Amino acid sequence: VSPSIKKITGYTQEEALARPLDKTFTEETMSTIQEVFTEEMARESDPTEEKNEDFLTRSRKLEFEQFHKDGHTFWTELTLSFMRDENNKAISILSVTRDITERKNAEQALKKESEKFQKLFHHSTTVMTYSNFRTGKYVEVNQAFVTATGFDRKDAIGKSIDDLDLWGSPKD
Repeated sequence: VSPSIKKITGYTQEEALARPLDKTFTEETMSTIQEVFTEEMARESDPTEEKNEDFLTRSRKLEFEQFHKDGHTFWTELTLSFMRDENNKAISILSVTRDITERKNAEQALKKESEKFQKLFHHSTTVMTYSNFRTGKYVEVNQAFVTATGFDRKDAIGKSIDDLDLWGSPKD
């Protein structure tokens, strides 16, 4: 265990080593850890699995929520790989951990803003469309567009104004 563990978790190296996994990680994370461990151990013992360089040096990158010493939870990214003996038998797991709480918070904030935008877009009484700049094809249309044009949303997406003849021909 690296001394940097204290900065991330609040626990000293000795405390971190003595701490049971179920007291380190949330219940959901523990479930994921057990699932991943079971998968990886099954691969290790699978006689049909080709034990090539990719297999022997593989790693898994996972995002886990864990407990800080002060009681709050935070997000970490763990890169896990097997340490092997001279016969390439897995003998332990090397874990590299980094705190990704800021990134997870930013993702959550972005998701909230996106949901807010989606609600505004779809519930607006003003016709709104989102089109690909290069092709002019609709990526999304709102209900006001459907009501105003008579085109189903699924029929409009992937088509352009010209494809739908929304402007009519110059003779009209």
